[in-house]
Amino acid sequence: MATHDLELERLGALFARCVKNGLDPERLDGRQLSEREPRIIGKGAIFVQSSSITDYPAIARTMVKEIPRTKSSSTSSTRCRIRSCRSWAYNLTPMIGGYVTVGPNAVLAMAREGYRRGAVDLKEVAGLLAFPGFWRVMRNHAGSAVTELKNSLWRRGYLAECRKFCPELTLDDLSSHPAGVRAQAVLRDGTLVHDFATDAPRRRPPRRRPSRSRLTWSTR
Repeated sequence: MATHDLELERLGALFARCVKNGLDPERLDGRQLSEREPRIIGKGAIFVQSSSITDYPAIARTMVKEIPRTKSSSTSSTRCRIRSCRSWAYNLTPMIGGYVTVGPNAVLAMAREGYRRGAVDLKEVAGLLAFPGFWRVMRNHAGSAVTELKNSLWRRGYLAECRKFCPELTLDDLSSHPAGVRAQAVLRDGTLVHDFATDAPRRRPPRRRPSRSRLTWSTR
């Protein structure tokens, strides 16, 4: 969903990726969005009929059982590095448990399994600082990085972002929610890899770990 012109431009790129990956997306304008979601305002959105919510812990348990049975090819370290991102949130998603999360957006994690706010892995941080792609990402997205970090720490600022598309939300609607970590592949030139990247011939379908929000806020 987009609330301003820049987001509309990004929405177009996302729509193209949906088509490329075999989905059947429908582009909505502001009026069509309001008809589908009367409590949400925006300039446009993408509707994907086949999208759904799922039980992520169940997926993770199944992957733990299945992955040791296969030999998976890995992403070449000469092409890119995997950076960990703690995720926060800006869209409303009904969850399996009956609650609603607001998410996701992302800030940099200081550990690959940094589920706690203060989690730091010094070896991971050293590798991050030594990788040239990290500095190029920070240079290209410095403004976004500062905004994401600010809103992850300041609930009122976070609420202001959420109210751009759902004006009726109040501070009392927001409460903390367990976090997760997602991986982001980054090339040496600072390019963010949105899909899979590998130098090896594909022998088996790759398996992607589901991502959850790092410190999202959920509506009550």
